[in-house]
Amino acid sequence: MSKDETEMDGDEAKVFLSYSRKDRESAQRIANVLRERHFEVFKDTEDILPTEEWKERLQDLIAEADTVVFLLSPQSAISEVCAWEVEHATALNKRIAPIVIEETEAKNIPPLLARLNFIFCTDRDRFQDAIDSLVSALKVDIEWIREHTRLAGLAERWRKALSPPHLLLRGQDIVDAEAWRDQHPKDAPNVTPLLAEFISQSRRAAVRRQRNWVLGSLGVSAATIALAIFAWFQSLEAARQRDVAEDQRVKALRRLAASRLNTEDRAGGFAILSKTDPDSPTTAALAAGLLVADGLLDTVPEGAPFKLNDGLYLKRKTGTVKLPFYPVTWYVPAGERVALISETGGLWLHGLDGSSAGQSLPKRSTKPCFVDRATDSRFTLFGTYAAGYSACSLGFAATPVTQVGVEQPALLGSCSEASVNIASRPDKPVPIAGFASECFGQSDDANPPDDIAGIASAEKLRPMLHFTFPRARDERNLWRAAQPLDGSSVTAHLIGRLRQWDGLPAGKAEDFGIMHFKGKAASAFMLPDTAKTRHLSAIAALTVWGGTGGELHEVCHGRRGEGLNCEEFHTFSGFGGIRLDRNRPSILLYGKGLTRQKSGAGAHNVWVSDVSGESLRPIQEIDAYGAVQDAAFAPDGRIVLLTENAILLLAADRSGHELLSRPPHAGAIEWLASGELIVLDEQSRLLHFARKGDGFDTVKVDSQTMGVKKMPNGDSPGVWLRADSSGNYLAVGTGNFFRIYDTALRAPITNLITLPDPQLPDAEAGLTVSVGPEGDIQIEVNGRSYGRLSVAKNVDRSALVDPDAPLRLSD
Repeated sequence: MSKDETEMDGDEAKVFLSYSRKDRESAQRIANVLRERHFEVFKDTEDILPTEEWKERLQDLIAEADTVVFLLSPQSAISEVCAWEVEHATALNKRIAPIVIEETEAKNIPPLLARLNFIFCTDRDRFQDAIDSLVSALKVDIEWIREHTRLAGLAERWRKALSPPHLLLRGQDIVDAEAWRDQHPKDAPNVTPLLAEFISQSRRAAVRRQRNWVLGSLGVSAATIALAIFAWFQSLEAARQRDVAEDQRVKALRRLAASRLNTEDRAGGFAILSKTDPDSPTTAALAAGLLVADGLLDTVPEGAPFKLNDGLYLKRKTGTVKLPFYPVTWYVPAGERVALISETGGLWLHGLDGSSAGQSLPKRSTKPCFVDRATDSRFTLFGTYAAGYSACSLGFAATPVTQVGVEQPALLGSCSEASVNIASRPDKPVPIAGFASECFGQSDDANPPDDIAGIASAEKLRPMLHFTFPRARDERNLWRAAQPLDGSSVTAHLIGRLRQWDGLPAGKAEDFGIMHFKGKAASAFMLPDTAKTRHLSAIAALTVWGGTGGELHEVCHGRRGEGLNCEEFHTFSGFGGIRLDRNRPSILLYGKGLTRQKSGAGAHNVWVSDVSGESLRPIQEIDAYGAVQDAAFAPDGRIVLLTENAILLLAADRSGHELLSRPPHAGAIEWLASGELIVLDEQSRLLHFARKGDGFDTVKVDSQTMGVKKMPNGDSPGVWLRADSSGNYLAVGTGNFFRIYDTALRAPITNLITLPDPQLPDAEAGLTVSVGPEGDIQIEVNGRSYGRLSVAKNVDRSALVDPDAPLRLSD
């Protein structure tokens, strides 16, 4: 691989793929997808030069990786090299994520892997779902895992150099490492003995250096004073280090909470922030929709499996154990084990300790009907499948299950409309009365027949219990519209809203073109851009569209309560939108080639009002940088413009500008009250946070759920950003899909929100967002308000715990 192909931007998680050379095609496919998801992937065929000692190089690659992904197949299960890689990763306490790419006999699976939860990616599994599960697993506690990798590398370097003092940690690095060590996540790898010793020796060396410095600076005659001063310094330093350690502990917990939130674990993030920031609006906002976990599993019988969110678990007397995820619908107790059954006849047998005892996957899809419990130690699952269109159109199969294991399904017989024959062996058929109608003619919850000839004891399959926690993973259940549509047509409703607009001249409402594309759906209209601050009101709408005449936009603006002045702007190339300064009476229009009709002035990309918010003038010197895609006012009055070729910062008095580098595919821009500048990358879904003099650092946004959707006219709605007035929260959107982010955590505090307001995709200028002190969220879109309530004040938030907490009780 070339350097350009392997070098990342520095914030990717590192993954080592362990696989058999016979599975190289599957390994390459998974590696390619992981790289697309912004992981740095190490593979022996790419990262080991022909002249290198391969074993030593593999050791280095595993040490550098945050996670080892083991591709389990019959080939890799018996590979000595793969077994050695797993042993070495285990010795380094690396996180190991096994993914099954081909069915493998349980007896051949290496013992170090058998105790782990598998992700299934065989030919029978949907590849995209398997990769999504793998990526989610790799992102859990990633900040802590990355630090584990970094510190382990430093410790190994110290060991190989025979433990010299100059390679130990010093100063603040010691405090940071101790805080990291003490905030060990439950499911993260343990700190290795070498790493623990490395941190401890670093602290001891620091204490010795301090003691030697104090003692060496004093004479023998001042020994008593020196010791007193030393003790005083020690007490001061200890107090300072306690404060620093506590500060670092809180910061580490916040980073861990952000990691949980960015991997869709809202309840997990809430549980952490409840300890560090119990009274913050963010914590309150995260609590919305959570349930009290106490008693959640009381309805699950002991020894029964159940689904919780996207996981599969087995309840025991001492707690629960997590099972590999299968697409199962029913279960049947089998002595000291339990059989899990899918809708297509798949069967998996597990012990009550979670261990696998065998499986049966029929070659053709079957429909499970009932079980026959001939003895306490054996039962048989009966199912049917369609064999063709002949008179004998149905085949019958059975899968015997014992306490020892699972036998392969066998064809027992066939049927026509007239009769059904099932046999323990093909040469010994047994007529079964009413079997066909029982499997096909009744509802899924029908009981088996009371009397079936040849079947000793028929029993209905037991349905799997399924829980969802938190209940409000779908944000729509939490939101309410303050002003619902009044039942009139969308056009009439919007014109009525415009007639009530603050200061709009009489008769102007009908002049604004509310352009209809097709049907009567609200999203099929092009609607006005509106915005209000305490100083100004502004509205802009398309009045002529299409053909060779370009577009004519009517723009009305003015001071609040003093009426609006209206004028027309013509463009051949596109009107971008309007922005208002929150802190002063100033309005900005942007796009490409905007010509004011009244004055006949030339076409320019940006028009800005004077300090009174009235007359508009162009900013001519920035036209050379291309069309303006988005704009925002800074708290100090400066303006940031996102153009086709650059990011421009205009001085508050508009006297000049400076350039910033433009992230690739930038699509929206916003300025926070804190002074940070944020850019949203339209293609790769990255939030870029600009810092003074440091360029841009990035936070990834979920590219799966923020996908761009087409509008009725075929255009893409693009991406957009809107900050609340405090700058602590940010709406990050694509069309009318968006999330609310905490800008300090750089993590979402809501799941995906979809509001039905027809103006949201086209009129972000009219959108405002605010988060109240109790965690309530308010969104206003061009005068229509939506609210999401927080948890009631009298609810004990300490009871709203991570839903996985009751699932970690097993020994």
